[in-house]
Amino acid sequence: MRTVFIVISILVCLAVHSIQEEIPICRDNQVYKKCGTACPDACDVPERQNCLAVCVKGCFCKEGYILISRNSTYCIREKDCPKCPYPNTCKGHSH
Repeated sequence: MRTVFIVISILVCLAVHSIQEEIPICRDNQVYKKCGTACPDACDVPERQNCLAVCVKGCFCKEGYILISRNSTYCIREKDCPKCPYPNTCKGHSH
């Protein structure tokens, strides 16, 4: 009888664990969101970009931070974006 109880307890624990969503560990200056933007701001992305309003789960830059580039997962303060190659097109820079 005790063995049956242990087996049932293990099965319940496994079922509960598989139902719960695993939240990934995000990098510095990031937070996990269940509904983030599909088009996050990045230093090398023009100020105005068209983006569909689609929910995306994952790690996103904290408020006041921005991706260093569209291909990066590192967030920096927007004011610290590297020099913009195209005048008046990048975040944090106006030439």
